[in-house]
Amino acid sequence: LGPFLFIVYINDIIYSQCTCTTRVCSNNECIDNNLIVLFADDCNTFVTASSLEAAYTKANHFLKRLQGYIDANFLHINLKKSKYMVFRSPKEKKDKSKDNSITNDLKITYNDYSFEKVTSIRFLGVIIEESLNWTQQTQHVTKKVSQVNGVLYKLRKSAPTNILKCVYNSLVQSHLSFGVTVWGCGGDKNKLSRVFVAQKRAIRTVFGVKNISKFLRGRTKETFTRNKILTVHNIYFKSILSETYKLLRCPNQPSLLTSFLPCSQVNNNRLVVPRVVYSMLNNNFVFSSPRLWNALNGFNDFPNNFSSFQSYKNQLTRLLLKAQGTGDSATWIPQNLDLLSYLTSTKAS
Repeated sequence: LGPFLFIVYINDIIYSQCTCTTRVCSNNECIDNNLIVLFADDCNTFVTASSLEAAYTKANHFLKRLQGYIDANFLHINLKKSKYMVFRSPKEKKDKSKDNSITNDLKITYNDYSFEKVTSIRFLGVIIEESLNWTQQTQHVTKKVSQVNGVLYKLRKSAPTNILKCVYNSLVQSHLSFGVTVWGCGGDKNKLSRVFVAQKRAIRTVFGVKNISKFLRGRTKETFTRNKILTVHNIYFKSILSETYKLLRCPNQPSLLTSFLPCSQVNNNRLVVPRVVYSMLNNNFVFSSPRLWNALNGFNDFPNNFSSFQSYKNQLTRLLLKAQGTGDSATWIPQNLDLLSYLTSTKAS
């Protein structure tokens, strides 16, 4: 009961920024203007403003109000673990000299303690960078997948195929699927290339795919298809479409997310695709999800009604495996690694 009671105890921390004069908060803007994300004993907040100076000022005001809540509830903050990060545009080039001058002038403090500014931080197991390009996260996943090759090689000679597949799902698939909706980069083949290479190396190790020659490695496409294993690209597509289905079809979903996926006024089964200001935003969940959802709903070979969420996932997995196996059994083609490309080409033919 310890963790549960603690969560109940701090659950009202979202009202620490309330400026209402009444005893009970009567203005929803108090919460909307100060986004606080809680997970167990981790507390995160996001501050937005028209300028960097205004953002620092707003953050310091936030902490002053928070200190009142902390003192009133006999709590304390682990200041050494507390960091802050300033998000910037992916296209904006980083100027270290400019950043240092700004850091010297602007600080975020709590009870006379200055928080450390970082360029990346781990949040719920996912590494977030200030430019949101997910390079460090993809490198981390690649490293994790590569590290288990030794274990898989030793087990290959002593365990049957079904056991090896279970081990693969535990040691490799778990890293590929965790948080992939966020760091999957819209299924971009270039950004996921290193992760895909590490995944193919693990597949060769598990299922004993032999090299064709001294300088040519064995083909893995047939092994993926035969064992019904999705590539990291298709794991991303399955994850993003599953999350979209839950947000639109399952009740009691967070309104913060559903507000970013408005349905079309002409057709309730279609989503409105937002305008893209930067081409890099095409890989964002908010932009890639509506495009995939609309293309899938207009696909004749995919049903529209499902009895449960699990049946939707099963049908989606079958479609992805079919797309992944398109073409010959040796060569990977764009339709194998890009669901949108497969749906478009299948419709055209």
